[in-house]
Amino acid sequence: MPLPDSRTGFQAGPAELAALIRGHWSVEVQHHIRDVSFSEDTSTSRTGHGQINLATLRGAVINAIKGAGYLYIPEGRRDHVCPIDALYRHGLLE
Repeated sequence: MPLPDSRTGFQAGPAELAALIRGHWSVEVQHHIRDVSFSEDTSTSRTGHGQINLATLRGAVINAIKGAGYLYIPEGRRDHVCPIDALYRHGLLE
């Protein structure tokens, strides 16, 4: 919820400031998950569309892990290291 251009932070109400802070930290939390779980900041991909493609794949993995009901991404990654075990875990193989 951005403030109108004519207002300053001093003129904003508590609800508006709280919304701005929550919006900022929701972005920071996503970056923290990507950095801690996937070491995104240490990625050495620098050519072409590599960075964007890898970020898209990381986002898809995070969403799949959350969609599988995991609260913590590292736990979901540990449970899905072996592809065949992951298929059994989700009932796709018997």
